[in-house]
Amino acid sequence: MSCAKVHMRVVKQEGSPMIDFAFSELLNSLHETGYTTEVLPPRDVSELDQGVVIGVLNQVWLDDWLKREEIQIPELEAEGFTVRVKTKQRGRTLVIVGFDEKGAMYGGLDLAEQVYLNEDIDTIQEKTEKPFLRIRAVMFHMPLPSPYLGQQWKTESNKWFFDVGYWRAFLNMLARNRYNTLTLWCEHPFNYMVRVEKYPEATSLSENELEANIEFFKAVFAMAKERGIDTYIITWNIFVSEEFAKAHGIPPSGHDSFLVKDYMEECVKALLKTYPGLTGIGTCAGERMKSWRDPWGLRYNAQWIKDVYMNSIKESRRIVPFIFRAWNSDPKIAQEIIAADYPGQVYVSQKFNGEHMYSSPKQHHYKQEWLTQKPRSYELIWTLYSNDLETFRWGDPEFVRDALLNCKVTGAVGFKQRAIGEAVFGIDLMHSEAQSAHISWRYLFEKNWFREMLWGRLGYNPDIPEGIWIKYFVKRYGPEAGEDVYRATMISSRILTTVTSFHWNYMDGDWFPEFCVGGWSTERQYREYYRREPPDKFHSVIEWIFNHTIDETLLNIPQYVDKMLRGESLEGKTSPLELASRLEEYARQTLQHSEKAAEKISRGKQEFRCVHLDLKALAYLGNYYAEKIKGATELMFFLRTWDTNHQELATDHLRRAAEWWEKLIEVASGHYAKPRIFWYVFGWDKCREGVARDIDIPRQLGIVERSIR
Repeated sequence: MSCAKVHMRVVKQEGSPMIDFAFSELLNSLHETGYTTEVLPPRDVSELDQGVVIGVLNQVWLDDWLKREEIQIPELEAEGFTVRVKTKQRGRTLVIVGFDEKGAMYGGLDLAEQVYLNEDIDTIQEKTEKPFLRIRAVMFHMPLPSPYLGQQWKTESNKWFFDVGYWRAFLNMLARNRYNTLTLWCEHPFNYMVRVEKYPEATSLSENELEANIEFFKAVFAMAKERGIDTYIITWNIFVSEEFAKAHGIPPSGHDSFLVKDYMEECVKALLKTYPGLTGIGTCAGERMKSWRDPWGLRYNAQWIKDVYMNSIKESRRIVPFIFRAWNSDPKIAQEIIAADYPGQVYVSQKFNGEHMYSSPKQHHYKQEWLTQKPRSYELIWTLYSNDLETFRWGDPEFVRDALLNCKVTGAVGFKQRAIGEAVFGIDLMHSEAQSAHISWRYLFEKNWFREMLWGRLGYNPDIPEGIWIKYFVKRYGPEAGEDVYRATMISSRILTTVTSFHWNYMDGDWFPEFCVGGWSTERQYREYYRREPPDKFHSVIEWIFNHTIDETLLNIPQYVDKMLRGESLEGKTSPLELASRLEEYARQTLQHSEKAAEKISRGKQEFRCVHLDLKALAYLGNYYAEKIKGATELMFFLRTWDTNHQELATDHLRRAAEWWEKLIEVASGHYAKPRIFWYVFGWDKCREGVARDIDIPRQLGIVERSIR
C-alpha cells in the first residue's frame, strides 16, 4: 500500500440489497488492506474529496454529482458497470456506476477484488464491463429422498442442505463469481415445499415441519435475490411423492393418469403461490415418461408438460420464465407445443458434450436442430454437466474460456454448470481421519474455489488476464510459491480432460476418470443396470483399445494402428502415443511446480498440504494413463500382426502402469478415506485387481492366437 491508514469516505446508493452486498465486500477489502472508512449518505456526496461513490444510472443525486464533477459515463448495458477515476488536488475518487443494481453490485465487487489483490487503491484503473453471456447458472440437485433413486439419494446427512449458513456462504460465492442464476433440481420436490390443499395426503411432514421448510426455502430465495441471483425449481416427470403413491395405490414413478396430472397441476400452482420470490420453474420429459424412441411418445410428453406446467402457470396468473430440458424431446415438437404460444420466456437446456463437459471445450454429440430450427421462440442454454471430477481439484482457465466462447458462437444465451458437491454431500466428508487436520474449509465449494470462480467469472468476462488468477494464488500461498501452485493446478487439470477426450463416453456413469471405472453403457438400458449395482466396473486395457474419441482429430487406437500398418499420413491428427506423451509431460510439469511450491510455501500451509497431495495423485494418474495407452497401442499392434515383440512391449507398459497405480493408491487412498462415485464410497485400492489383470491380458491373447493357429 502506498501509505498506511489512509482515511476513505464512501458514498453508496441506499435501498439496494445488491449494492449493500458489494459495499460490505468493498469495506472488508479496504479494512484488510489498512484503510479506514467513513460512510456518507448520498445527500453528502458533494463533501467527498477522496473516496468511493457507487450507484445506479438515473439516480438524481448521482446524475447531478456526475454532471457537477464533469465525469463522463460511457454507454452501459444490463448488468454492466463502469469504474471512473476523478483525480483532485486532495486525492482520488473512484466512481462505480452500474446500468442497474446488478451492474453496480458487480462494479463494487470488481473494486473490492482489485483492492484485495493489489493492496492499494492508487493503482485502480478505469474500466467498463458488460456480461459476455446473459445467463450464468449453476444446477443443484437437492438431496431429498427420491422416488426414482430411492432413499439412497439422502446420504449420511442432508442437514447441511437445510442450514441457512451453508446457503449464505454458497450464494455469497455465486455472487462474487458473477453467477446470476440458481436452478434447484429434484424429481418431485413438492411434498417438501408446498401445501397441496386438494391432496393433503401427498406429504408425511407435519404442519410444523412443512411450515419450517417453507420458511427455509423462502429465506434462500430472498438471499439469492439480494445477491442478484434468479432462482428456478426444475423437476422430472412422471414422479409423485411416496405418500401420494401409497394413498392411491400407484407407483411413485412411471405412472400416468388423470389423477396424476391433476395432482401435478395443483403442485405447480401451489409452488408459484407459495413462493413469490421464486423467479421461474422448469421441467423435462423425464426418464419415466413415454419412450423417447417413439415420435408419438415425444409429442405426448410435450403435450403433457404443456397441460400440466404451462397451463398451470397461466392459471396462476404468474407468468414466469420457463426452462425446458431437451432430454427426451424433439426441437420441432417442443417449439410447436411448449414454446410457441407461451406468453413468457422459454429457455431450452441442451447438454454440452453429453454428461462429460470436461472432455472438450467444443460441443459434440448434440442435435443441431435445437439451434437451427425456424421459427424459434425459445432461447438456448448449454448444460455443462459432469459427475466425474468430484475428488481432486480442477482449474484450467484456457479450457473454460474456450468452452464459454463456443457457447456464445452457437448462439446460446448462457450456460448452467453443475455445482460442486450438490446432491451427494455439500460438506467435505471424503478425508481420512489422519488427513482431516489440514481441512481449512467446511464446504466442498470452498475447497474447489478456483473451479467455481473460473466458470462464473469467465462467463461474465472471458478476457480476464491470467495475472488475476496468479494474484489469487499468491494471496493464498505467498509470493514465493503462489505462481507455482497456480501452474501445477492448471497443468494437472489438463490430465483428466485429455484422458476423457481420448477415452470418450457419453453418460456420466459410463466413465469416471479419477478411478478408471464406469459401469453404465450408453447403448444399453443403463438405468436398470444402475438400479441393481454401482457403476464401478474397471475399464480394462481391452476397453481402452476399443473406445471412441470425442473428436475426429484424435485417432483411437485401432485407427492409428491401421494407418501405421498401411503407411498412411497422420497429418492433422493426434495419435494415441502423442497423447500419451502429452500426459507424461503434464505429469512431469505438475510434479515440478508442486515440489517447487512445497519448498517455498509461506501462506496457507494447512490448505497446501491438501493441494500438494491432490497434485501428486493427479501426476501419478497421468503417468498411469500414459502407460496404459502405450500398452493398449502395442497390444493392438500384436492383435493385427501377432508379432511377439509388441506383446512383450504391451506387457512392459502395463506393468509400469501398475507401478504408477500403486503410487496413486499410496497418496490418494491415504488422503481420501471416502471418495465418491455418486453416493457410493469407492477407492483406488478397489481397482488394484483390475490393474493387475491388465498385465496378464497380452499373455492370454497370445494363448488365443496360438490356439487359432
